[in-house]
Amino acid sequence: MDRKEFLIKLGIGAAAITFIDTLQSCSKQANNPTPTKLNVNFTFLLTDPNYSALNQSGGYVYSNGVVIAKTSTNSYIAVAQACTHAGCNVIYQLQQNDFYCPCHSSVFNNTGGVVTGPATVALQLFNAAVTGNSVHIYS
Repeated sequence: MDRKEFLIKLGIGAAAITFIDTLQSCSKQANNPTPTKLNVNFTFLLTDPNYSALNQSGGYVYSNGVVIAKTSTNSYIAVAQACTHAGCNVIYQLQQNDFYCPCHSSVFNNTGGVVTGPATVALQLFNAAVTGNSVHIYS
């Protein structure tokens, strides 16, 4: 066996091992989702530059393990930011009024319920109370 052939076989073997390991870890997580329940209680001001995305419909931010989004009806919704399938951060989609996981394409409705898998467990939903420019997120 020459050097070129050896390197090709080595590369194919490494790629196969990585692919199989990725599939196994994904299926283990999907078959045994154990999301941690968060107990949150925090308040922020909409005038704070860190939360400026929430001043427009469709804007969302991550804070304290929570994704907070402003809907088209100018209300705020808050769910756990980690997808229950593999832990990736979900993003808010204004047009669909749902949360999407970019890692494996799970979709959750605006109350955290699973719409499309591979996730099988809902995102934890939190309360969002608005008073003036202040938003209180709590369990």
